[in-house]
Amino acid sequence: AGAAVPERLSGGAPPAGDEALRFACRGPSGEREILYAKYAKDTVEAARLDKAGSLKPRGRLSVERRAIRYLRGCKIPGLLLPDIRHFDKAAKLLVLSRLCPQGTSLEADLESGRFDPARARRAGDLLARLQDMAPPGRPLWGSPERELAHWRALLARRCGKALEQAPEEPLAALLEELQEHSDGKRREGFFHLNYLPKNILFQEAGVGLIDLEFACGIGDPALDPGWLLGRYLHRGQRQPGLRAKALAAAKGLIGAYRARSRDTLAGLQGRITAFAGACLALDCAGADQPEVERTLAQAGFLLKAGLREGLAPEAALDSLLS
Repeated sequence: AGAAVPERLSGGAPPAGDEALRFACRGPSGEREILYAKYAKDTVEAARLDKAGSLKPRGRLSVERRAIRYLRGCKIPGLLLPDIRHFDKAAKLLVLSRLCPQGTSLEADLESGRFDPARARRAGDLLARLQDMAPPGRPLWGSPERELAHWRALLARRCGKALEQAPEEPLAALLEELQEHSDGKRREGFFHLNYLPKNILFQEAGVGLIDLEFACGIGDPALDPGWLLGRYLHRGQRQPGLRAKALAAAKGLIGAYRARSRDTLAGLQGRITAFAGACLALDCAGADQPEVERTLAQAGFLLKAGLREGLAPEAALDSLLS
């Protein structure tokens, strides 16, 4: 990219599909830097997220570039973003700097059993601040119609993937109800729509955010906090001795999100609870049968309590803990 000279390639060739290629470069002054190249030309897809046989739309790298530039211009205190080193729209190639090299991801924390309430609160606070921003002046996906199509396709994919793990009643009906209800509550704003532990990084200077290629100016603000909450619940389920700590951290996450958010959409808290249930249903794939049954029972409780009773996440977590 520019004057940088590649020093080493991890795979020796551009990554196929959705993988990012990590490589080292030396600039004109000899400084060494780790970069990440994201390549979309081999994606088996033409335009949209819901196209058969595709994981992601090819235009996602243009979206990520626009989202990074937009967020950088917003100057959110404590938000860390990768630098754009190179972008080639025709080649569908985006090169980004390494973010938070001295830090750790929330995913690494949860996998190692570190359920840090302070980090959970930081993640919840940042998410609320992102969602409270005005939408980008130019639609991230190029037009209002494509923006809406992307949101609906992503929502359908999330609920549809969860449905694959829970195809029987009453979970199937609840997931279909969640999809319909969530789309009816969409609004304009800024939505990451992939606010997962692997994309949230921590270091002293702030919270790093990566993988913005699903970002959108339209969405339901309940999806991201609900899905992140579901990941906390899933990790706690897999580590029974730390379940209470996982639930306590999850309550910190939701408490910080609620304290910061200015969102007044009717039923928001109940939908957060329901999306946590959808995430649990999806994440039970590959588990042994007893764990699948326990997880789907929890997922059903969260979906029903969130959609039918409007149960807030904190109350739902208390019920799970008891």
